[in-house]
This record gives sequence, C-alpha cells and structure tokens, in this order.
Amino acid sequence: MTEEAAVALRVVSMSELRLAVLVESERTRETVAEVCRRYGISRQTYYRYRKRYLAEGLEGLENKDRRPHRCPAQIDPELEAAICRLRRTIPAGGLGGSGPSSHEQGPHRRRSPRSTRRFGGTISSPCSPRPKASKRFVREVSNDLWQIDATEVRLSSRKKAYVLDTIDDHSRLLLAALAASAPTGDAAWDCFEDAASRYGLPRQVLSDNGLCFTGRLHGTQVAFERSLAELGVQLINAGPYHPQTLGKLERFHRTLKEWLFDEGPAEDLAHLQELLDAFRHHYG
Repeated sequence: MTEEAAVALRVVSMSELRLAVLVESERTRETVAEVCRRYGISRQTYYRYRKRYLAEGLEGLENKDRRPHRCPAQIDPELEAAICRLRRTIPAGGLGGSGPSSHEQGPHRRRSPRSTRRFGGTISSPCSPRPKASKRFVREVSNDLWQIDATEVRLSSRKKAYVLDTIDDHSRLLLAALAASAPTGDAAWDCFEDAASRYGLPRQVLSDNGLCFTGRLHGTQVAFERSLAELGVQLINAGPYHPQTLGKLERFHRTLKEWLFDEGPAEDLAHLQELLDAFRHHYG
C-alpha cells in the first residue's frame, strides 16, 4: 500500500473534525457566522469548543462523559448481589400468578427492582416485563396523516419558548418546526402552512386537545379547525390525557431536545429558529 493510500484510509476522529471546523475561518477568511452556517452548527457551539480547545488542546474536543460522578440512590453492589442470590432460592411459581403467595400479596404486588433485573434476578411472570405490542400503528402512505404538536423549551435566559412542529405519520419526516413565544393558533397555522408549502396538503391532521388546535372540549371551533376545513383537510384529535396517540411526535420531541441541549441553549427566538432549521436539515 502506498503512503498516499494509507493516509486516505486513516480514520479521522471526531476531535480532528471539530478542530478542522475551528480553523476553517482562518483558512478561508470567512466569518465565524459563515462557517457555522455552512456546517449547520450554532455560533455558541463553535465558541464552546473553541474555549475547550484553548484550555485542554485536542483532548478538549472529544465527547464528554455525561454520566453523573455519583448516584446516591443507587443500591450498594454487594447488597444488590445478595438480593439476587436470595431471589434465585425462591422456587419457580413461589411468587407466581397461580401460587398462594401471589394471592396473599393481592393486586398490589410489585415487580422486582430494576437493579435485580439487571443481574438476571427475575424468574417468574409477575417480574417479567409485559410483551410489546406486535402491531405497529402507521399509515400506509405519506401525506395521509400528519401529526402536529407544541413542546416547551427554555432559552439561555431561562425564559420559556415553544416549538410548533409537524411530522408525517408514515415516514416520520420532520415537515416543519417553528419557534414561537407561545403555542397560539397563529403559530400552529404558520407551522402547518410552512409544511404544506413544501409537501402539499395531507388528508388528515392529528393533534391533541390544545386550544391552539381545537376547541372541541370547550364547545367551540377555533381558527385552526376552520382553516383546515376550508382546505378540505380533516382534523382528528387524541383522547383527553392520552399523549400516547401522538407517540411518534412525543418521541421525536425527546430527540429534538437532546440535540438542542448539545447545540444550545438558544439566545432568543431568532436563534432558536436557526437551530431548528439546522436540525431539520440534520434530521432529514
């Protein structure tokens, strides 16, 4: 293998990639804002890694371990092992659903602690997790159903802000994400319009019972409902206190907030929108 080929096959570490971004403005004479926009990162992230590089060198650009230094609620390992040894001495069915012990415990018997499950301590059905549902609820084609919702985030000032977003139920594509000061009907409609301008109209839209989306629990009709009806789009709503209906979007919010935690927090709504635009490109 030639020296050139060996160099081409060398694996580039994440710290080296981050260093390349940090020196890019000196190499190309671009501003920091231009470099950040090209690489899809925030200026705050750029300066955070720059500060770490100046203080720690290349090691400062490695991913940091986020595990807490101490876990005061964690059970002592020796006690945990003793519990598991004792658990294994109980005959199969001794705490099962058909034995007298199960009957005596009544309906409030509890599953074994997570720590004993980690050591393989569960031995009977009451201690086993429920089987996952075999059927996955998803529409068969894109644009048949969109899910729309709002989620709260915090700016660097600790002030509340909101993200109005919508995804396609079939593909889970992020169709639009809008930064707003409050989850209003206007913000919800702007989010929907942004998505529709790119991908056309869906057949149905699924939302929770927030007043920015529906007034059905209050005996009225809000502007978002009327506007959808005028376009021939059917609005359907989750049951009260049943967020699982929008499970795909609820799970997406976790991914979004983890990404914002790494890249932010946003300084203001404009900065939050910049981050959301970058995330939409990143999430694909």
